[in-house]
Amino acid sequence: MDGSLLIFGGELRCGFVSAGEIGGRAVRDRNEAELLDYGSPGGFISELSVNNLKMTGITENKTISIKEGDIAPEFELIADNESTIKLSDYRGKKVVLYFYPMDDTPGCTTEAVNIRDAWEEFTKRDAVVLGVSSDDVVSHRAFKECYALPFKLLSDPQHVVCDLYGTWGMNNKATRSTFLISDSGKVLKIWALVDPAEHAKWVLEELDKQARE
Repeated sequence: MDGSLLIFGGELRCGFVSAGEIGGRAVRDRNEAELLDYGSPGGFISELSVNNLKMTGITENKTISIKEGDIAPEFELIADNESTIKLSDYRGKKVVLYFYPMDDTPGCTTEAVNIRDAWEEFTKRDAVVLGVSSDDVVSHRAFKECYALPFKLLSDPQHVVCDLYGTWGMNNKATRSTFLISDSGKVLKIWALVDPAEHAKWVLEELDKQARE
């Protein structure tokens, strides 16, 4: 099975990696899995905070050419339930479009579960959340079921949408970046560096800020 969830003897398991295979690549332990779960330009592990990233001199994802105020590029991808999703399907709602490296690795799980735990707050704000990575639909479906994620995960195996949004990074994975898109399709806010543990809080705060303006 070609996916990025942990595989032990053909059995797909959710939970942080201890040993086995991830994304078709053998890993020895969780530390090595975290190195694959980078979320920033340059391949740093996802658990590094944004402040730590800034200490390294990295303050932005220079591959993102889209600017706040631009119209978000239209796209079409297959979701975890095999439905076809277009960005324009959600015209009239705010969309949180977040890119992440890999299903079921520590940083990506933290990021997704924090959104899940704050889901009532997202629905109160009438916001749609769409997660995008290069993992296949089988991997997305298993990841979603393992952690009871209430939002759609979109598969971009050829990284067409990642390229369109400038989020395709080193090691052939998406970098951890988020775009808040208005109900009219305009990019309201871009987070080019995302701390998985703070991501949901940042987005909710921005949604409240936008509602006041």
